[in-house]
Amino acid sequence: MVETTEREPVSNIREESRNQYVAKVLAARSELVQAEKRHDADVAAAETALKKAQAEYDANLKKARVALDQINKEYTRKIASFAGLELFFDRIVGNGETIPLTSAITMRLESSGTVETIPEIKDNRALSLVVQSADKTYSFSCDPDKGELALNFLRDALELIKDADIRADEYHIKVGAAEERITQLEANTLPISNAREWLSNVEEQTDAIRHAKRVIFDLDHDATADERNALKVHDKGKKRKKLIIWSVVIGVVIIAIIVLVLLIFGVI
Repeated sequence: MVETTEREPVSNIREESRNQYVAKVLAARSELVQAEKRHDADVAAAETALKKAQAEYDANLKKARVALDQINKEYTRKIASFAGLELFFDRIVGNGETIPLTSAITMRLESSGTVETIPEIKDNRALSLVVQSADKTYSFSCDPDKGELALNFLRDALELIKDADIRADEYHIKVGAAEERITQLEANTLPISNAREWLSNVEEQTDAIRHAKRVIFDLDHDATADERNALKVHDKGKKRKKLIIWSVVIGVVIIAIIVLVLLIFGVI
């Protein structure tokens, strides 16, 4: 009886030591998990900021390029066509020729010939659309029976020719401004650089994680065999509880599926 009484305090001390060790390790593990979660959250936030900066950069560039493309499309769009000729805002195209529109261009319709009926019907008529540039004369043959259409085409062209130089100057100014805007946007990579630098800094901020790991290492290094064994017993018990919980959950799911199948087939 005396021997049991003397050993009982020693046993209590060991039990208290084991409990304290396990509690310290669990607290250190918890701190490690929390530190990793905080670090992951900070990294995720920095990655989101980088993606946002990149997306804004790409969107602004795309918008500026679309604006430039729209300027070009508007200036070069087709206005009318007739007898193989195409009239664009900035040029006339036909018979393999491209004639830029300028205020120096002149255009006119030329007709000749008649329809003779004696001694037989002979149609000698000819209709041409003549374009005179600064250095060359172009003549495009037209159907004499489509004089009204030719006249409409000529009117459209003359209307464009009248303001061709002004329109060209405005076009070049708009294009220059749009291209300058694109150049500025392409060079504006500072938000992306800042976001990338922030992400790099956040990824390197692992002091709390390293500290928690060091605490766990030191606890294990200074622990007795009895304390380490107590921790193993605790971990095994925790794993066993998880297995039991998962087994119950899986069992409930299987039973639910079986019941559902039986209900579908009208067995119950």
